Amino acid sequence: MKKKVLLTILIFGSLWGCIEVFVGGALHDLIPRSSVVPTILGIGLLASARYLVRTPGSSTAIAAIACLFRLINAGHYYCHLWAIVLIGVCFDVTLAILGSRWEKAKWQSLAGIGTAYASSIVFSLTMTYVMPYVPSMEDCAHWWVIGGLPKVLDYIGVNGSLVALGALFLVPLGYRVGQSITAFSNARPRPALIGALLLTVLFWIAGVMIQI
Repeated sequence: MKKKVLLTILIFGSLWGCIEVFVGGALHDLIPRSSVVPTILGIGLLASARYLVRTPGSSTAIAAIACLFRLINAGHYYCHLWAIVLIGVCFDVTLAILGSRWEKAKWQSLAGIGTAYASSIVFSLTMTYVMPYVPSMEDCAHWWVIGGLPKVLDYIGVNGSLVALGALFLVPLGYRVGQSITAFSNARPRPALIGALLLTVLFWIAGVMIQI
């Protein structure tokens, strides 16, 4: 059981990190508010992983692995790392509040919406009013301080709403993907284990290759 938990955290965290590095990097100069897409995909991944592993705190652990992946392969943009951590924590807290209701589709959508707004609220407020006083975060927080409350409200109202709209559909979909993965791994445990390990290694190789 512990192996399954650790492997799930590792592979989903690595995949989320890959999305942040590759998808986030590709969209950065192409579309405004480019962080919305990897955030929605990340929340969808958390839903899949939570079906596989029901352990409280596992979503935060997945976010930590994603942060490590991004830190190693995309540099120390601490504001991005902080945003990822908050998504994992907010997803864990939301599911703790929902309890067994999480198993129903309408509550899964609510979990996605709650995570989107909670993480955007905490992120924007801390970046504007807390992080300027935290060593190594001053540069990241500089633009938030300049923007002030209007920037906070814009981030919550626009970014938060866009992520909530995507998570409305991606969380139930992610849950069903988790069901499919579980069915396959139960039917063919050895190929599933080998495939998961190979995918994890490939994610990290891809991350290293992007720096070369």
